Amino acid sequence: MEDEDGIPGQSYHYAVSAMDAEGEESARSAPAGPVRSAWTRSPHGGSVAGSPLCGTCHASHAAGSERSVLRRTGAGAETEVTLCLSCHDGQGGASADVRSGPGGFATAAGSGHRMGVSGLAGALTRTCSSCHSPHKDASEHPKLPASVVNGKSAGRAGNEWCLACHDADASWFGEGYPATSAPLRAGNGYPVAGTFPGPATYADPSRNAHARIPSGEGTADEAGGCLACHEPHRSSAPYDGLRGALRPSTAATAAEDGRTGAFAEACFRCHGDGAPEAVTGAAADVRAAYAGGGGHRIRTAGGTLPAGAPMPCYDCHNPHGSSRGNAGLLSDELGGGLDPSTPEGYRAVCLSCHTSTDGEVWDSDDGRYVAVGAQTVEGLRRDGTGGGALRLSDIPGHGSADTGACSACHGGPHDPASRVSEGAQEVGANAGPAQTSADTTYGHEPVAPADETDAPVTCSSSCHSSSGATQP
Repeated sequence: MEDEDGIPGQSYHYAVSAMDAEGEESARSAPAGPVRSAWTRSPHGGSVAGSPLCGTCHASHAAGSERSVLRRTGAGAETEVTLCLSCHDGQGGASADVRSGPGGFATAAGSGHRMGVSGLAGALTRTCSSCHSPHKDASEHPKLPASVVNGKSAGRAGNEWCLACHDADASWFGEGYPATSAPLRAGNGYPVAGTFPGPATYADPSRNAHARIPSGEGTADEAGGCLACHEPHRSSAPYDGLRGALRPSTAATAAEDGRTGAFAEACFRCHGDGAPEAVTGAAADVRAAYAGGGGHRIRTAGGTLPAGAPMPCYDCHNPHGSSRGNAGLLSDELGGGLDPSTPEGYRAVCLSCHTSTDGEVWDSDDGRYVAVGAQTVEGLRRDGTGGGALRLSDIPGHGSADTGACSACHGGPHDPASRVSEGAQEVGANAGPAQTSADTTYGHEPVAPADETDAPVTCSSSCHSSSGATQP
Protein backbone atom coordinates (compact mmCIF):
# COMPACT_ATOMS: atom_id res chain seq x y z
CA MET A 1 0.00 0.00 0.00
CA GLU A 2 1.22 3.49 -0.81
CA ASP A 3 -0.10 6.68 0.76
CA GLU A 4 0.93 9.92 -0.96
CA ASP A 5 -1.36 12.14 1.09
CA GLY A 6 0.67 12.08 4.30
CA ILE A 7 2.25 15.26 5.57
CA PRO A 8 6.05 14.99 5.41
CA GLY A 9 7.57 14.13 8.77
CA GLN A 10 4.20 13.28 10.36
CA SER A 11 3.65 9.84 11.89
CA TYR A 12 0.57 7.73 11.08
CA HIS A 13 -1.06 4.45 12.15
CA TYR A 14 -2.80 2.32 9.50
CA ALA A 15 -5.61 -0.23 9.68
CA VAL A 16 -6.79 -2.38 6.75
CA SER A 17 -10.33 -3.42 5.84
CA ALA A 18 -11.88 -5.24 2.89
CA MET A 19 -14.91 -4.29 0.81
CA ASP A 20 -17.05 -6.72 -1.20
CA ALA A 21 -18.93 -6.19 -4.47
CA GLU A 22 -22.02 -5.04 -2.57
CA GLY A 23 -20.07 -2.29 -0.89
CA GLU A 24 -20.02 -3.97 2.49
CA GLU A 25 -16.87 -3.24 4.50
CA SER A 26 -15.31 -5.71 6.87
CA ALA A 27 -14.03 -4.91 10.31
CA ARG A 28 -10.71 -3.13 10.32
CA SER A 29 -7.52 -4.85 11.34
CA ALA A 30 -5.55 -3.86 14.38
CA PRO A 31 -3.69 -0.58 13.73
CA ALA A 32 -0.07 -0.86 12.64
CA GLY A 33 2.48 1.84 13.10
CA PRO A 34 3.64 4.42 13.72
CA VAL A 35 4.84 4.99 10.15
CA ARG A 36 6.59 8.28 9.41
CA SER A 37 5.57 9.90 6.16
CA ALA A 38 8.37 10.22 3.63
CA TRP A 39 6.29 11.99 1.01
CA THR A 40 8.84 13.87 -1.08
CA ARG A 41 6.81 16.20 -3.27
CA SER A 42 7.89 19.71 -2.36
CA PRO A 43 5.23 21.85 -0.70
CA HIS A 44 7.07 24.91 -2.01
CA GLY A 45 5.30 25.03 -5.34
CA GLY A 46 4.20 28.64 -5.31
CA SER A 47 1.42 30.28 -3.33
CA VAL A 48 -1.84 29.55 -5.18
CA ALA A 49 -5.24 30.00 -3.56
CA GLY A 50 -6.89 26.66 -2.90
CA SER A 51 -3.72 24.65 -3.50
CA PRO A 52 -3.69 21.31 -1.67
CA LEU A 53 -0.08 22.08 -0.79
CA CYS A 54 -1.22 24.54 1.88
CA GLY A 55 -2.14 21.72 4.23
CA THR A 56 1.45 20.54 4.25
CA CYS A 57 2.36 23.42 6.52
CA HIS A 58 -0.93 24.95 7.69
CA ALA A 59 -3.93 23.68 9.65
CA SER A 60 -6.66 26.28 9.74
CA HIS A 61 -8.82 24.63 12.43
CA ALA A 62 -6.28 22.72 14.51
CA ALA A 63 -3.12 24.78 14.31
CA GLY A 64 -0.19 24.28 16.61
CA SER A 65 0.63 27.98 16.65
CA GLU A 66 -1.54 31.05 16.59
CA ARG A 67 0.75 32.91 14.24
CA SER A 68 0.43 31.69 10.63
CA VAL A 69 -1.84 28.78 11.76
CA LEU A 70 1.01 26.31 11.37
CA ARG A 71 0.18 22.62 11.70
CA ARG A 72 1.19 20.58 14.70
CA THR A 73 4.41 18.58 14.55
CA GLY A 74 4.38 17.01 18.00
CA ALA A 75 7.44 19.01 19.02
CA GLY A 76 5.83 20.50 22.13
CA ALA A 77 6.45 24.21 21.68
CA GLU A 78 5.16 24.61 18.12
CA THR A 79 7.04 27.26 16.15
CA GLU A 80 7.98 28.02 12.58
CA VAL A 81 11.38 26.45 13.20
CA THR A 82 9.95 23.15 14.49
CA LEU A 83 7.62 23.00 11.49
CA CYS A 84 10.44 23.50 8.96
CA LEU A 85 12.69 21.01 10.71
CA SER A 86 9.92 18.38 10.72
CA CYS A 87 10.64 18.00 6.99
CA HIS A 88 14.21 19.25 6.75
CA ASP A 89 15.60 16.77 9.26
CA GLY A 90 16.85 13.99 7.04
CA GLN A 91 13.74 11.90 7.62
CA GLY A 92 10.79 13.99 6.55
CA GLY A 93 11.36 13.71 2.81
CA ALA A 94 12.97 17.10 2.16
CA SER A 95 16.23 16.93 0.22
CA ALA A 96 18.03 19.37 2.54
CA ASP A 97 18.73 18.16 6.08
CA VAL A 98 19.28 21.39 7.99
CA ARG A 99 18.77 19.86 11.42
CA SER A 100 21.52 17.27 11.73
CA GLY A 101 23.16 17.10 8.29
CA PRO A 102 26.49 18.77 7.51
CA GLY A 103 26.17 22.41 8.51
CA GLY A 104 22.86 21.69 10.28
CA PHE A 105 21.46 23.63 13.22
CA ALA A 106 22.05 20.69 15.56
CA THR A 107 25.76 21.58 15.35
CA ALA A 108 25.39 23.48 18.61
CA ALA A 109 29.09 23.43 19.51
CA GLY A 110 30.15 25.01 16.22
CA SER A 111 29.49 28.46 14.85
CA GLY A 112 27.29 30.30 12.40
CA HIS A 113 23.64 31.27 12.37
CA ARG A 114 21.49 30.31 15.32
CA MET A 115 17.77 29.60 15.39
CA GLY A 116 15.18 30.33 18.03
CA VAL A 117 17.48 32.47 20.16
CA SER A 118 16.52 35.67 21.89
CA GLY A 119 18.23 38.48 23.71
CA LEU A 120 21.13 38.70 21.27
CA ALA A 121 21.95 42.05 19.74
CA GLY A 122 21.47 41.89 16.01
CA ALA A 123 20.14 38.30 16.02
CA LEU A 124 18.41 38.50 12.65
CA THR A 125 18.14 34.79 11.92
CA ARG A 126 15.81 33.54 14.64
CA THR A 127 13.43 31.96 12.15
CA CYS A 128 13.77 30.30 8.76
CA SER A 129 11.68 33.02 7.14
CA SER A 130 14.30 35.58 8.16
CA CYS A 131 16.13 34.44 5.02
CA HIS A 132 13.73 32.14 3.14
CA SER A 133 10.33 32.55 1.52
CA PRO A 134 8.39 29.26 1.85
CA HIS A 135 5.71 30.40 -0.61
CA LYS A 136 8.03 30.67 -3.59
CA ASP A 137 8.30 27.93 -6.19
CA ALA A 138 11.54 26.07 -5.46
CA SER A 139 11.89 25.05 -9.11
CA GLU A 140 12.10 28.72 -10.10
CA HIS A 141 13.82 30.05 -6.98
CA PRO A 142 16.40 27.55 -5.69
CA LYS A 143 17.07 27.89 -1.96
CA LEU A 144 13.84 29.94 -1.65
CA PRO A 145 15.48 33.32 -0.95
CA ALA A 146 13.20 35.84 0.71
CA SER A 147 12.40 38.90 -1.41
CA VAL A 148 13.12 41.19 1.53
CA VAL A 149 15.77 40.45 4.18
CA ASN A 150 16.41 42.90 7.00
CA GLY A 151 14.30 45.47 5.17
CA LYS A 152 16.40 45.24 2.01
CA SER A 153 15.63 43.76 -1.38
CA ALA A 154 17.33 40.38 -1.68
CA GLY A 155 15.36 38.46 -4.23
CA ARG A 156 18.04 35.99 -5.22
CA ALA A 157 20.38 33.56 -3.55
CA GLY A 158 23.99 34.72 -3.33
CA ASN A 159 25.91 37.61 -1.82
CA GLU A 160 22.91 39.91 -2.15
CA TRP A 161 21.21 37.61 0.32
CA CYS A 162 24.12 37.67 2.82
CA LEU A 163 24.90 41.37 2.51
CA ALA A 164 21.36 42.35 3.41
CA CYS A 165 22.35 41.72 7.04
CA HIS A 166 26.13 41.90 6.73
CA ASP A 167 25.79 45.46 5.56
CA ALA A 168 27.64 48.74 6.01
CA ASP A 169 25.71 49.31 9.27
CA ALA A 170 26.75 45.91 10.69
CA SER A 171 23.09 45.09 11.26
CA TRP A 172 23.85 41.49 12.16
CA PHE A 173 26.02 42.68 15.07
CA GLY A 174 24.22 45.74 16.34
CA GLU A 175 25.77 48.95 17.63
CA GLY A 176 29.44 49.22 18.38
CA TYR A 177 30.91 46.98 15.69
CA PRO A 178 34.71 47.34 15.96
CA ALA A 179 36.80 48.91 13.21
CA THR A 180 38.93 46.55 11.13
CA SER A 181 41.97 48.42 12.43
CA ALA A 182 41.10 47.35 16.00
CA PRO A 183 39.15 44.08 15.94
CA LEU A 184 37.74 42.60 19.12
CA ARG A 185 39.74 39.53 20.11
CA ALA A 186 38.78 36.64 22.34
CA GLY A 187 41.05 35.60 25.19
CA ASN A 188 42.79 33.12 22.89
CA GLY A 189 43.53 35.87 20.36
CA TYR A 190 40.91 35.06 17.71
CA PRO A 191 39.32 38.20 16.18
CA VAL A 192 35.64 37.56 16.93
CA ALA A 193 34.41 40.92 15.57
CA GLY A 194 35.81 43.71 13.45
CA THR A 195 36.98 41.70 10.45
CA PHE A 196 34.31 42.67 7.92
CA PRO A 197 35.09 46.02 6.25
CA GLY A 198 31.65 46.32 4.63
CA PRO A 199 30.09 45.33 1.31
CA ALA A 200 31.85 48.01 -0.78
CA THR A 201 35.34 46.84 0.21
CA TYR A 202 34.42 43.18 0.08
CA ALA A 203 33.08 43.38 -3.49
CA ASP A 204 36.02 45.42 -4.84
CA PRO A 205 38.74 43.18 -6.36
CA SER A 206 41.29 45.99 -5.97
CA ARG A 207 40.78 45.89 -2.22
CA ASN A 208 39.82 42.25 -1.76
CA ALA A 209 41.52 39.54 -3.80
CA HIS A 210 38.88 37.07 -2.63
CA ALA A 211 36.29 38.97 -4.66
CA ARG A 212 37.78 37.04 -7.57
CA ILE A 213 37.11 33.59 -6.10
CA PRO A 214 35.45 31.72 -8.99
CA SER A 215 31.85 30.62 -8.70
CA GLY A 216 31.38 27.00 -7.79
CA GLU A 217 33.80 27.04 -4.85
CA GLY A 218 32.00 25.66 -1.81
CA THR A 219 28.35 26.25 -2.61
CA ALA A 220 28.86 29.75 -3.97
CA ASP A 221 27.00 30.42 -7.19
CA GLU A 222 28.79 33.66 -8.07
CA ALA A 223 32.35 34.99 -8.12
CA GLY A 224 33.51 36.08 -4.69
CA GLY A 225 30.63 34.20 -3.13
CA CYS A 226 30.42 34.21 0.66
CA LEU A 227 29.51 30.51 0.56
CA ALA A 228 32.92 29.66 -0.88
CA CYS A 229 34.24 29.94 2.69
CA HIS A 230 31.17 29.97 4.94
CA GLU A 231 28.36 27.52 5.60
CA PRO A 232 24.91 29.09 5.12
CA HIS A 233 23.50 27.68 8.37
CA ARG A 234 26.04 26.37 10.88
CA SER A 235 29.46 24.79 10.87
CA SER A 236 31.43 22.47 13.12
CA ALA A 237 34.30 24.97 12.89
CA PRO A 238 34.69 27.00 16.10
CA TYR A 239 34.38 30.43 14.49
CA ASP A 240 32.46 32.31 11.81
CA GLY A 241 30.58 29.37 10.31
CA LEU A 242 33.62 28.51 8.20
CA ARG A 243 33.87 25.43 5.99
CA GLY A 244 36.98 24.38 7.88
CA ALA A 245 38.84 25.30 11.05
CA LEU A 246 40.63 28.62 11.47
CA ARG A 247 41.72 28.90 15.08
CA PRO A 248 44.64 29.59 17.40
CA SER A 249 46.77 26.67 18.50
CA THR A 250 46.89 25.40 22.06
CA ALA A 251 49.62 23.53 23.89
CA ALA A 252 47.78 20.33 23.03
CA THR A 253 47.41 21.08 19.31
CA ALA A 254 50.51 23.13 18.47
CA ALA A 255 52.68 20.23 17.32
CA GLU A 256 50.01 18.71 15.07
CA ASP A 257 48.92 22.12 13.80
CA GLY A 258 52.47 22.98 12.82
CA ARG A 259 52.96 19.66 11.11
CA THR A 260 49.70 19.42 9.13
CA GLY A 261 48.25 22.92 9.02
CA ALA A 262 45.06 21.75 10.78
CA PHE A 263 44.78 25.14 12.50
CA ALA A 264 43.92 26.83 9.17
CA GLU A 265 42.00 24.21 7.23
CA ALA A 266 39.55 26.89 6.08
CA CYS A 267 42.41 28.68 4.30
CA PHE A 268 44.34 25.64 3.14
CA ARG A 269 41.32 24.26 1.30
CA CYS A 270 42.41 26.68 -1.43
CA HIS A 271 45.93 27.65 -0.34
CA GLY A 272 47.18 24.07 -0.24
CA ASP A 273 48.18 21.29 -2.58
CA GLY A 274 44.65 21.22 -4.00
CA ALA A 275 44.56 24.93 -4.83
CA PRO A 276 42.08 25.96 -7.56
CA GLU A 277 43.63 27.19 -10.80
CA ALA A 278 42.73 30.77 -9.89
CA VAL A 279 45.09 30.67 -6.88
CA THR A 280 48.64 31.25 -8.12
CA GLY A 281 52.01 32.55 -6.99
CA ALA A 282 53.30 32.54 -3.43
CA ALA A 283 49.79 32.03 -2.02
CA ALA A 284 49.12 28.85 -4.02
CA ASP A 285 50.44 26.29 -1.53
CA VAL A 286 51.01 27.90 1.85
CA ARG A 287 50.28 24.60 3.59
CA ALA A 288 53.52 23.20 2.19
CA ALA A 289 55.46 25.70 4.31
CA TYR A 290 54.42 23.78 7.42
CA ALA A 291 55.51 20.35 6.19
CA GLY A 292 58.33 19.09 8.33
CA GLY A 293 57.89 21.74 11.01
CA GLY A 294 58.41 24.91 8.99
CA GLY A 295 56.12 27.89 8.66
CA HIS A 296 55.86 31.26 10.39
CA ARG A 297 55.92 30.34 14.08
CA ILE A 298 55.80 31.70 17.60
CA ARG A 299 59.32 31.36 18.99
CA THR A 300 58.95 32.35 22.63
CA ALA A 301 56.54 31.46 25.41
CA GLY A 302 54.71 33.94 27.62
CA GLY A 303 52.15 35.22 25.12
CA THR A 304 48.72 34.13 23.95
CA LEU A 305 50.06 31.19 21.97
CA PRO A 306 52.48 28.46 23.07
CA ALA A 307 56.06 28.43 21.85
CA GLY A 308 56.33 26.57 18.57
CA ALA A 309 52.75 27.28 17.54
CA PRO A 310 52.14 28.40 13.96
CA MET A 311 51.28 32.05 13.51
CA PRO A 312 47.54 32.19 12.69
CA CYS A 313 46.68 33.53 9.23
CA TYR A 314 44.43 36.20 10.72
CA ASP A 315 47.37 37.93 12.46
CA CYS A 316 48.60 39.15 9.07
CA HIS A 317 45.60 38.83 6.75
CA ASN A 318 41.95 39.78 6.58
CA PRO A 319 40.13 37.48 4.13
CA HIS A 320 37.48 40.15 3.49
CA GLY A 321 39.92 42.75 2.17
CA SER A 322 41.37 46.04 3.35
CA SER A 323 39.64 49.38 3.77
CA ARG A 324 43.02 51.05 4.39
CA GLY A 325 44.64 50.40 1.02
CA ASN A 326 46.66 47.31 1.94
CA ALA A 327 47.68 44.84 -0.75
CA GLY A 328 47.72 41.07 -0.43
CA LEU A 329 44.75 40.92 1.96
CA LEU A 330 46.99 42.38 4.66
CA SER A 331 45.05 43.18 7.79
CA ASP A 332 44.07 46.77 8.58
CA GLU A 333 45.25 46.05 12.11
CA LEU A 334 48.84 46.15 10.82
CA GLY A 335 48.38 49.61 9.34
CA GLY A 336 47.45 51.19 6.03
CA GLY A 337 48.98 51.47 2.57
CA LEU A 338 51.03 48.30 3.09
CA ASP A 339 52.37 46.74 -0.10
CA PRO A 340 55.17 44.15 -0.01
CA SER A 341 55.88 44.40 -3.76
CA THR A 342 58.96 46.63 -3.18
CA PRO A 343 61.88 46.04 -0.78
CA GLU A 344 60.88 49.05 1.29
CA GLY A 345 57.25 47.98 1.34
CA TYR A 346 58.14 44.41 2.27
CA ARG A 347 60.23 45.70 5.16
CA ALA A 348 57.42 47.98 6.35
CA VAL A 349 55.05 45.00 6.52
CA CYS A 350 57.49 42.98 8.66
CA LEU A 351 58.24 45.91 10.94
CA SER A 352 54.53 46.43 11.51
CA CYS A 353 54.93 43.54 13.99
CA HIS A 354 58.67 43.17 14.53
CA THR A 355 60.97 45.88 15.92
CA SER A 356 64.27 46.94 14.38
CA THR A 357 67.47 46.37 16.29
CA ASP A 358 67.56 50.09 17.11
CA GLY A 359 64.07 49.98 18.61
CA GLU A 360 61.90 51.37 15.84
CA VAL A 361 58.70 50.14 14.15
CA TRP A 362 56.83 51.15 11.03
CA ASP A 363 53.97 53.59 11.66
CA SER A 364 51.59 53.64 8.68
CA ASP A 365 49.74 56.71 9.91
CA ASP A 366 52.92 58.79 10.01
CA GLY A 367 54.53 57.01 7.06
CA ARG A 368 57.81 56.62 8.91
CA TYR A 369 59.64 54.61 11.54
CA VAL A 370 58.95 55.60 15.14
CA ALA A 371 60.17 54.43 18.54
CA VAL A 372 58.53 51.24 19.72
CA GLY A 373 56.14 51.50 22.63
CA ALA A 374 54.44 48.86 24.78
CA GLN A 375 52.54 47.30 21.87
CA THR A 376 52.14 43.54 21.76
CA VAL A 377 51.61 40.84 19.15
CA GLU A 378 49.80 37.76 20.45
CA GLY A 379 50.60 38.94 23.98
CA LEU A 380 54.35 39.35 23.36
CA ARG A 381 55.98 42.77 23.75
CA ARG A 382 57.33 44.19 20.49
CA ASP A 383 60.22 45.84 22.33
CA GLY A 384 61.52 42.45 23.51
CA THR A 385 60.60 42.94 27.16
CA GLY A 386 60.10 39.56 28.80
CA GLY A 387 62.49 37.76 26.49
CA GLY A 388 60.37 37.80 23.34
CA ALA A 389 62.09 37.71 19.96
CA LEU A 390 59.99 40.33 18.20
CA ARG A 391 62.87 42.78 18.55
CA LEU A 392 65.46 41.82 15.94
CA SER A 393 68.94 40.67 16.84
CA ASP A 394 71.76 43.19 16.61
CA ILE A 395 73.29 42.33 13.25
CA PRO A 396 73.63 44.24 9.96
CA GLY A 397 70.41 44.52 8.00
CA HIS A 398 68.14 44.74 11.03
CA GLY A 399 68.24 48.50 11.56
CA SER A 400 65.48 50.95 10.73
CA ALA A 401 67.75 52.74 8.25
CA ASP A 402 68.35 49.57 6.24
CA THR A 403 66.38 49.30 3.04
CA GLY A 404 66.60 45.72 1.85
CA ALA A 405 63.60 43.40 1.80
CA CYS A 406 63.58 40.98 4.71
CA SER A 407 62.93 38.18 2.21
CA ALA A 408 66.46 38.60 0.84
CA CYS A 409 67.71 36.62 3.83
CA HIS A 410 64.62 35.07 5.34
CA GLY A 411 62.74 33.70 2.36
CA GLY A 412 59.00 34.15 2.03
CA PRO A 413 56.72 35.36 4.83
CA HIS A 414 54.99 32.00 5.15
CA ASP A 415 58.16 30.10 5.94
CA PRO A 416 60.89 32.45 7.23
CA ALA A 417 62.43 29.80 9.51
CA SER A 418 62.90 27.00 6.99
CA ARG A 419 66.55 27.85 6.27
CA VAL A 420 69.73 27.47 8.30
CA SER A 421 70.38 29.75 11.31
CA GLU A 422 66.70 29.61 12.35
CA GLY A 423 65.61 32.47 10.19
CA ALA A 424 68.43 33.29 7.79
CA GLN A 425 68.04 31.92 4.28
CA GLU A 426 70.51 29.29 3.13
CA VAL A 427 73.61 30.88 1.63
CA GLY A 428 73.27 31.40 -2.09
CA ALA A 429 69.64 30.39 -2.19
CA ASN A 430 68.63 33.70 -3.72
CA ALA A 431 71.26 33.64 -6.46
CA GLY A 432 71.63 29.94 -7.19
CA PRO A 433 72.46 26.62 -5.55
CA ALA A 434 73.98 26.63 -2.07
CA GLN A 435 77.77 26.53 -2.05
CA THR A 436 80.54 25.20 0.12
CA SER A 437 83.12 27.49 1.71
CA ALA A 438 85.38 26.94 -1.30
CA ASP A 439 82.69 27.84 -3.83
CA THR A 440 82.48 31.59 -4.36
CA THR A 441 80.38 31.53 -7.49
CA TYR A 442 77.36 32.56 -5.42
CA GLY A 443 77.07 34.58 -2.24
CA HIS A 444 80.01 35.89 -0.19
CA GLU A 445 83.70 35.02 -0.48
CA PRO A 446 85.20 33.72 2.80
CA VAL A 447 87.21 36.42 4.58
CA ALA A 448 90.43 35.71 6.50
CA PRO A 449 91.31 37.61 9.68
CA ALA A 450 93.54 40.68 9.17
CA ASP A 451 96.15 39.32 11.56
CA GLU A 452 96.55 36.57 14.09
CA THR A 453 95.00 38.66 16.89
CA ASP A 454 91.69 39.20 15.03
CA ALA A 455 88.85 36.77 15.38
CA PRO A 456 87.94 34.89 12.19
CA VAL A 457 85.24 36.56 10.14
CA THR A 458 82.41 34.04 10.08
CA CYS A 459 78.81 33.99 8.97
CA SER A 460 77.49 34.13 12.53
CA SER A 461 79.91 36.69 13.96
CA SER A 462 79.69 39.13 11.07
CA CYS A 463 76.18 39.15 9.64
CA HIS A 464 74.18 36.10 10.68
CA SER A 465 73.17 34.65 14.00
CA SER A 466 72.59 30.98 14.72
CA SER A 467 70.02 31.98 17.35
CA GLY A 468 68.90 35.27 15.91
CA ALA A 469 65.49 34.17 14.73
CA THR A 470 63.27 37.09 13.98
CA GLN A 471 59.97 35.47 14.69
CA PRO A 472 57.91 36.33 17.76
